[in-house]
Amino acid sequence: YASTDAWICREMYNKLMKSEKNPLSYEEMHPVQEQPKKEKKAKPKKEKKPKKEKKPKPKDNSPVIPMKILLVHFLFVASVIAFVVICGSLFFGNQRYLDAKALYDSGQYNSAYQKLEGVNKLTSKGEKLKTQAKLLADLETKLDSYQSMMTAKKYSMALNSLIMGYGRYKEHAAEAEKDGILDTWNAYGAEIVQALSSQFNLTEDQAADLYEGKNRANYTIRMKEILEALNMNEEK
Repeated sequence: YASTDAWICREMYNKLMKSEKNPLSYEEMHPVQEQPKKEKKAKPKKEKKPKKEKKPKPKDNSPVIPMKILLVHFLFVASVIAFVVICGSLFFGNQRYLDAKALYDSGQYNSAYQKLEGVNKLTSKGEKLKTQAKLLADLETKLDSYQSMMTAKKYSMALNSLIMGYGRYKEHAAEAEKDGILDTWNAYGAEIVQALSSQFNLTEDQAADLYEGKNRANYTIRMKEILEALNMNEEK
């Protein structure tokens, strides 16, 4: 049997030497041992809070206000507001009238008219005073302009103010008589006529012709001739 075992061992060795060699790798020879996973602790479940029961809203048992009462109340409030506004407007208009009347009585017609201009709520007296002041303010302004231009030696502008003033005086004389201011109106007119005569040697007819002239170029030439004849040289 010893010889038989030796033969078998030799045959197995020869076959082993002839067979393909597949050595194991390092990783196969030394496998990594996986660490056991830690078990997660189970979280305790939160207990659900009981839902609060909604309290029912108390019913509104107050009585409903009828629409008619609301309408009456609204109209009352609107009437009070309108009354206050109207009273305030009348008071304002009356105060402006008193201020304008004081200016008018002192001969400051232009200032009196400016006080009443733009005031919507005026009494019949206020409207009449406004009309009177407007007419007289026109002539007052022309005379004031004439005097200012003479002082500044702007003679052509001074003469123009007088001619325009005379033309307005003649045009609105009927209105002045109707509004009861003819005496004051004529006083202004006489002052204008006096200035035309004494300063520029012009008659009323000549002033009227210049005012009614439609050709502006001829008007300018005629005024220049008047000033040159009087040797009235203007300041430059």
